[in-house]
Amino acid sequence: MDTREDDLGTTRGDPAAPTWADRQDAIRGRQDAEPLMGAVLDLVHDLDEQVTNLKVALQSNRRIGIAIGIVMSQRRITDEAAFLALRGASQNSNRKLRDVAEDVIYAGRLD
Repeated sequence: MDTREDDLGTTRGDPAAPTWADRQDAIRGRQDAEPLMGAVLDLVHDLDEQVTNLKVALQSNRRIGIAIGIVMSQRRITDEAAFLALRGASQNSNRKLRDVAEDVIYAGRLD
């Protein structure tokens, strides 16, 4: 049986080895661990927010790509020219590029 310790200090193959829940209980009982736990929770919150923002950005990027394809087809222009047209429409209307892209997707054209 393998009894080497893993990265968390758990001895593999030993049923009496402390579990993650045991470790959490031990940390909770230490007063000096509270600031660390707070910092970890803050980090987890920040990372969760970052993941959410990246998901929104990825979805927006896909939608903008679809709109670029529509403008390319409609105007028979390159992808760079289609992006510039979308960006120009965004700036002229003072709207986010992703909102202009959504309008293009639903209307089938860039007005």
